[in-house]
Amino acid sequence: MVQGCSNGEGDTGGWQRWYLLLIVAFIAATSQLFRNSHVVVAPDIIRDLGVSAEALGGLTGALFIAAAITQIPAGVLIDQYGPRRTIPLMLLLAGVGTFLFASALSVPWLIVSRIFTGTGVAILAMAGIVACSRWFPSRYFGQLVGVILSIGNLGNLLATAPMGKLAELIGWRNVYFSFTAWALVLAVLAYAMIRDAPPGHSYLERPAESMMNAFHGVFELLRTPGLTPLLVMSATGFATMSCILGLWGGAYLYDVHGLESVARGRVLIWMAGGLIVGNLLYGWIDTMISRRKGLIIASILINIAVFLALAVIKNPSLLLVTLLFGTVGFITSFTALLIAHGRDFYPDRLVGRGITLVNTAVLGGAALFQFVTGLIIGAFDTVGTHAPAEAYRSMFAFLAAGLLVGLVFYLRCPERAKKIASRDRANFPDS
Repeated sequence: MVQGCSNGEGDTGGWQRWYLLLIVAFIAATSQLFRNSHVVVAPDIIRDLGVSAEALGGLTGALFIAAAITQIPAGVLIDQYGPRRTIPLMLLLAGVGTFLFASALSVPWLIVSRIFTGTGVAILAMAGIVACSRWFPSRYFGQLVGVILSIGNLGNLLATAPMGKLAELIGWRNVYFSFTAWALVLAVLAYAMIRDAPPGHSYLERPAESMMNAFHGVFELLRTPGLTPLLVMSATGFATMSCILGLWGGAYLYDVHGLESVARGRVLIWMAGGLIVGNLLYGWIDTMISRRKGLIIASILINIAVFLALAVIKNPSLLLVTLLFGTVGFITSFTALLIAHGRDFYPDRLVGRGITLVNTAVLGGAALFQFVTGLIIGAFDTVGTHAPAEAYRSMFAFLAAGLLVGLVFYLRCPERAKKIASRDRANFPDS
């Protein structure tokens, strides 16, 4: 957990800080749950609505495309109006999406619902990170990202075995109706509990910025030397894992290993659990090292090896698949360090736009990878039948190749030794 620190505001600032971290972490968990909850029940959706593999890939891709498109405008909203007002608005949009999904009778209806959900969940975690970054000194930024993403990945955990069990009990449609109610409750709690910055923080004294200048800040970021290689790596690192936990993991376990929903969830829960533990560990390590690029590169190489193993082993045991999936979940936590690495490239006044720009690459890459993997699986598949193991092995090979491309770009990304920002001396005089 993030270490304690004083901001010069006494006990009130202390407990507000920890309540803020708790609420934004649970909002991040909701974001992950809404994003990936369909994976375990994907075979049920295919059966009930006659959705093909290509359509399922496009359905999930639609969520990520919507989320990617939302990033930059939402980043402007975060910097202009603060997370306190931006987060509840996004939760309401996500609630609309889950309601439409629960009501869907056709593929177009499903796609529209996922566009609403994708827009709503797009920046929930990133907005929370922005808010917390103003309540904690900057030297804890990497650890904050790790903690928020770790607790946030409880949503992925809930989207595995618990989601499968709940869907068996009340049906997948009723599960999504309950998500709508939760989104509404959480929107109210977010507005009541989130504060954009502690009293006396420089953010509260910032000069007003026109909307034109706000969007100009995005172009300022895009011109930042060295940022492009990091964006390419961000587009591939999370995307490869999301193709498993966020789309094809359940179908693979059903088609190749014959597992039903609860059993599929028991395997995928190891990947979700790996993300939780990994984000905590990577965030903790980040506080102890001055440079993080070497650790990121080593992590990428491990994930490439895992995907290659899944691609070349013809009949892997379920135990081996579980171990490899869990490894991918754990190692993919290096993406938290990519977010922290990106923070070194932009000034404090552009923090919302900077974080969401990196997240645009993350989500845009996920959309592209899920669309392409849908084409790969669909090339072997026909509606209503099992996709063969060769289809999934081809997909795993594609994921390994995608990570390799990202690594080649990332090797060109400059790294600066981490510094404690001068703003900490003004905003956190007792830290």
